[in-house]
Amino acid sequence: TSRSTPAMIADLSGVRAVAASSGYSVFLKWEGTVWITNAGLSPKFYQLEGMENIIAVTAGADFVVALREDGTVWTWGQNLLGQRGNGATGLQVGTSTSQVLGVANAIAVAANESTAFAVASDGSVWGWGNNTANQLGDVTHVSRSVAGKIPGLEGITNVATFAGGATAYALTRDGSVYTWGASNVYSTPALVAGISDVRRISVGLRGEFLAVKSDGSLWAQGDNRSGQFGDRTVAYRSSPAPVEGIGSVADVASGPESSIIVKTDGTVWTAGADDRGQLGIGTNVYRTTPASVPRLSGVVLLATGWSNVCTIAIRGDGTVVGWGDGQCLGRPGYKYSSPIDLPELRGARNIIIGLYITYVLNADGTVWVQHRIADNRCGMLGNGTNNPDTNGLALQRVPDLTHVRAISASGSHVLAVKEDGTLWAWGCNSNGQLGDGSTTDRYEPTMIGSGYKTVAAGGSHSLAIKTDGTLWAWGNNYSGQLGDGTTTQRLTPVLGGSDFAFVAAQASNSLGIGTDGRLFTWGAGLFGELGDGANANRLSPSAIGTGYLVATIGSLGGFGHPTSYTIAIKSDGTTWAWGDNTMGALGTGTFVHANAPVPVTNGAVTGFLDLDTASPNTIQPSVVPNLIVAATKLGGITSLTLGTSLYFGAIDLGVIATGTFSAASSYKVYVAAIVPTGIAGVSGGLYLLDSNRQWLPYLGGLLPAYESNVTLDETQHYYVSILNGLDVSGLIGAQILVGYGTDDQEMLAAQRYRAIYVVQPE
Repeated sequence: TSRSTPAMIADLSGVRAVAASSGYSVFLKWEGTVWITNAGLSPKFYQLEGMENIIAVTAGADFVVALREDGTVWTWGQNLLGQRGNGATGLQVGTSTSQVLGVANAIAVAANESTAFAVASDGSVWGWGNNTANQLGDVTHVSRSVAGKIPGLEGITNVATFAGGATAYALTRDGSVYTWGASNVYSTPALVAGISDVRRISVGLRGEFLAVKSDGSLWAQGDNRSGQFGDRTVAYRSSPAPVEGIGSVADVASGPESSIIVKTDGTVWTAGADDRGQLGIGTNVYRTTPASVPRLSGVVLLATGWSNVCTIAIRGDGTVVGWGDGQCLGRPGYKYSSPIDLPELRGARNIIIGLYITYVLNADGTVWVQHRIADNRCGMLGNGTNNPDTNGLALQRVPDLTHVRAISASGSHVLAVKEDGTLWAWGCNSNGQLGDGSTTDRYEPTMIGSGYKTVAAGGSHSLAIKTDGTLWAWGNNYSGQLGDGTTTQRLTPVLGGSDFAFVAAQASNSLGIGTDGRLFTWGAGLFGELGDGANANRLSPSAIGTGYLVATIGSLGGFGHPTSYTIAIKSDGTTWAWGDNTMGALGTGTFVHANAPVPVTNGAVTGFLDLDTASPNTIQPSVVPNLIVAATKLGGITSLTLGTSLYFGAIDLGVIATGTFSAASSYKVYVAAIVPTGIAGVSGGLYLLDSNRQWLPYLGGLLPAYESNVTLDETQHYYVSILNGLDVSGLIGAQILVGYGTDDQEMLAAQRYRAIYVVQPE
């Protein structure tokens, strides 16, 4: 039965993506399996055997292309023109699958009527199948049954085409677009004039082209006979032009050793430690640059845990997913390294993950708790007792607490603000962190005061902003985290300032953002956590910059650890970080601490993370490192594997030939270690890693190169393997640096070197 309005497809759930061709419907499930219908066989769904760990599917007119996690490409269906890419041609029916030959490390796939494309991780594009209308862009008109590289395309991130057509478009990293094929006069890829700064493209049946620019505007070119451009006309467009009348918020959160960033498109990016799956990317590799969490979009709010490590994300449609430690997610099992659905949390307005307890604020203003151990220390469940909890992982409501609009929790206490502005607190109170004038634990919510707007719970102190913008603080103050100019413990709220719009707190650190965008920090700062360029505690708020919107403070090592770090977003969309970087959580590309704000590197390591590209950013050239790197490490200091990718792109201040990927000359790569004096059995000074991978003390003269004759290619990166399972526990304080130049003097003069790691005690 045909249908003219949408109807739910019964008996099909957990679907991640769909693709449709003339004879197939293809459904990709979240677990990586592929399910299909074929009208010639059966209208029912059945799983395609052998297709597992699939991350993308696309369909031509009578064949299907699937991309596997390992970068291989697979096909099934018709093959008269070589569109299967398996080296053969001829009539093939059924659903037997085969691997496409000639392409590896694919990151995206696309297919039109009888031609297919794959984008490789190095930015090249590969094609196979029908070429009678220049679909393969090589002027030969000869079809291929094995993938071949399409000339003239570099730095490509995506190819768009249409199942019933023969025109293709390719999007580059810098936002320009190339096109070729049947609906064009171009037999080889040609630049689409009149449009730039593109972030997404789509192609229709007749080669019509839609593009979304970084400012969110929609542009269109080509056939519009059906009004498909949505511009209230059916007029053909010979060049790209904006579609008028078609009309973004970012957030960050911190785990104990990782950072989580929500982009304006709702995708989530993570950096730092991943030993317990907290990055959500399915690996255990520490990352110093943000990577996107797969299968996650539409996110509007994040919560992170720092005892049992997990992250929970609320989507705009009310659904909730999570990854990391199973107990933290309310699930059996040790680790979930990719997002899983948490249907019992659907409709949550906010989620706070405290020490062994998760607090859920529902849309109706009620508060619920999920306890992961039998303990009910200090009455943290808010149920009027401190009796051990016997409900396991089941959600239970905090009794008699309604109309709540904001909550915050730490490992010791909980704060809640009601719609009427009253502030309520419960839990541990040994340091006066509840603010009720006593040090008595409270087993149920107790009213502290009125006129409040927002709160933040630190390790054993509390911060709050009233509706008039005044800042108030109480509780532990041993590092000056209350900001009242003293180290005196306060049992009731004390005034800390005025004109504040945002506060955040961690174990012994505090942060506030004024209504004018100035960011203030105070409290513990011995490891640069305050971002003021010093390594000292601050007893009162100190302004460290302007133009900030939101920030989060992360703690390294969990409860009681003395160090922390901060991630902050400015109003121009740029992301900044400072503090302890032992785990790479700052996202700056290195494992080196920062005692002042430094810009966060984007996932491609081609520049800095900008969450709102529509707003001009304010990063000054003076703070841009001459060398962008992406360091990674595995293991601890007793068996450390360390490497880094050097980035040879336009951020580098060296001379790059205009319009090409060719270096002005070949480079030499250098790896150095600075060993402090006073280490037993090791002479202090400068050591160089030579071409034989041997560490040699520097005795003067030219610096020995790690590698020579390195030139820039399509990847714009060069990987350097520095340590492989080495015990560096006896080299505490040693720094490792990498750099490159035409020679050592040119490298030093141009400052093309950077410290990427400092050996620290574990």
